[in-house]
Amino acid sequence: MYESQRCLAAVLARCHLHKIRYIDQDGHTAVVKSRRAYGHIAIQLGNFYLQLQKCGVEILRNGEWIRWEKAVQNAMDVADCNQKTELSSGDSHTFTRRHVPGSSLRDLLKEDRYPEQLKFAAIEWAVDSLCQLHRLHADWGSGVIQSVSHGDATINNVIVDLPKATWIDFDMRHLPELPELDRHTDDVRALVFSAAVFLPDSSFPRLAEIVIAALTVRGLLERFRERLANEWMHPDTFQMAQAPLPWYARDLLTKLLLVSQQAGHSF
Repeated sequence: MYESQRCLAAVLARCHLHKIRYIDQDGHTAVVKSRRAYGHIAIQLGNFYLQLQKCGVEILRNGEWIRWEKAVQNAMDVADCNQKTELSSGDSHTFTRRHVPGSSLRDLLKEDRYPEQLKFAAIEWAVDSLCQLHRLHADWGSGVIQSVSHGDATINNVIVDLPKATWIDFDMRHLPELPELDRHTDDVRALVFSAAVFLPDSSFPRLAEIVIAALTVRGLLERFRERLANEWMHPDTFQMAQAPLPWYARDLLTKLLLVSQQAGHSF
């Protein structure tokens, strides 16, 4: 049953709603992200499926997707004390922003030529950047201002340019009514399990240590472990599409995350 679900998840993971191209804009490289022609139907079907599975996330429709991308980027710019990144949208299907230098964490982890030490440094920066993202607040619409979460925080959506990591692609989002701890722990789950896809089993203890050490916000570690031991013991298809791990690998990593120690504390 698990393996058949994993095969379905692998098919779903290959469905891409966007086309990406790079252009020169005032002497800088810009990324143009456009929804594909079938996007409208795919979003409706996808959201219906996500709702049935009670995944707690949604694919944002065109206008809301662009508005949310801008809201998150503005929050990131304010936190970095930078001038606002130039963002534009030619229509409700296209979004343009300045190119983030570096490589996706996925590309870095899957390359055998990079040493393990560098890969774990990249993971640490990605985890740290995710925690910084969670400290930001943005307008979720309808006057709701609350902390940011990603909704699809896999290794595909973080760009690493050591010693910096930057989260991108905010076209999916957690349901705004979800509790903050649930949104943030779900992001952590997506990052750690998707990273494990490209790591040998022998490195799982180190991966677990890095993640647990980063969960310093009050109640975050407890809620993360509670969900690991209960609702995430049987991942849904969306979670498996994010991280198509064999059962033995998922089980091993889960057990390590449940027993690993947080810096300065023992469990």
